[in-house]
Amino acid sequence: MDGLMGVVGKDFTIIATDKTQARSIMVFKQDMDKTCNIDSHKVLGLGGPQADRKVFGEYCQKNLKLYSLRNGIELSNDAAAHWVRNQLAQSLRSRSPYQVSVLMGGHDAEGPALYWMDYLGSIRKVGYGAHGISSNFCYAIMDKNWRKGMTRDEAKGLLLMCIKQLALRVIVSQPKWVFKIIDKDGIHEEEIDAPKARTFAIEEGAMQ
Repeated sequence: MDGLMGVVGKDFTIIATDKTQARSIMVFKQDMDKTCNIDSHKVLGLGGPQADRKVFGEYCQKNLKLYSLRNGIELSNDAAAHWVRNQLAQSLRSRSPYQVSVLMGGHDAEGPALYWMDYLGSIRKVGYGAHGISSNFCYAIMDKNWRKGMTRDEAKGLLLMCIKQLALRVIVSQPKWVFKIIDKDGIHEEEIDAPKARTFAIEEGAMQ
């Protein structure tokens, strides 16, 4: 039931994740960070079981840091994304595959980028993407409203439109979200409170 979305703008990428840790009918906590900063300009947004998210995120973070220390350079967005995809593909062929879905956002000399990956090792460079419960409700909104070269406010507004729909349509509460914005200056974090589903439903009804 993870909420995981990403958008590429004019000179930045935003990764948005909910902060609810739940299983079945039980909510364990609502301050869970479902992202992993793999270096100063790259973020993994992770969906799936908590143990796999934690282990896979830290595995990628530590090994990419080790690569940069050994070789004196940091991988580009494209190289890092394909390294992550390769780890998913290798784990799929092992006895204990990672059950994680990934959005990787970053910024390098080529500009901002977003990569969509799933637990089967598929990868695609995209302008916007979603995983988990978000993918069931938000792709139509993104298809209609995303455009290349969006400003920061426009991109945030698009993600907030998606969060409002999730608050209205999804039975599981996702009251807290985090936006991680990656640009040439690094990673910036913002916490977002989701709108109340009841309030939004009344407002939508009033518009009809």
